[in-house]
Amino acid sequence: MLLTKAPALRSVARSLIFNGLRSITSGFNPPSLSPKIYEHETVRVRAESLIDYGRELEKWIKNNKLPAKMVGGWMVDLGGSPEYTFIWEYESYKHRSQVRMECMTDPNMEYMLARVGPMISEHYGSRILRMYPGIEVKAPTKQQLVYEMSVYRWKDASMSPDGQRMVPLVQDLYKAQQDHLGQHGAGVSGVWFTEFGNVGELTFLFYWPDLEKRDEILAGWMKDTEKRKLGIRRGNFNST
Repeated sequence: MLLTKAPALRSVARSLIFNGLRSITSGFNPPSLSPKIYEHETVRVRAESLIDYGRELEKWIKNNKLPAKMVGGWMVDLGGSPEYTFIWEYESYKHRSQVRMECMTDPNMEYMLARVGPMISEHYGSRILRMYPGIEVKAPTKQQLVYEMSVYRWKDASMSPDGQRMVPLVQDLYKAQQDHLGQHGAGVSGVWFTEFGNVGELTFLFYWPDLEKRDEILAGWMKDTEKRKLGIRRGNFNST
């Protein structure tokens, strides 16, 4: 993966790939750049209900006002199938609590949960995220893309991912990725750090033209020793 060799990161904790063609939204809605919180949740669906679950969600989204902004919602193709994964945006923790209370008393939500509840085999615990400092995120111009969410863990669990030592490193990595990926119609849609859940994690949301092109782009990245060694120059971390 793109950041596996980065010296400040462990190996990839989890990587999910999902096809924009199977997105339950129009692909990716860029997060606001103000200090907001984001909730990443993943739902494992019974294999026989995988398509029906997506159809029910699409129907509900089309006919109802969403309780919060859905940054993205996708069916996972590789790395966790049969699953759906979502990123929600909230103004604050207070706003999130208000939304959850409203959902509990919303008859439309109750109806939808009654429809999809039997299809769910497991609901993973949510992670609360924040956008990474100093990184401007833009949505891809095309919607029919392959998306990939990769989660990395810091080697030093006591080190804050948004701390003074980490911010320049992540910003350098992000810039190098955008420069390289942008030449091939790929890029980074979002970078978040975990504030509540598994603290010490960094989440990247990549987009690729297709899976075959993804492999070609990554191969080119790994051949570039300057990019692979990016971050070592600061001398803060041991190489993995």
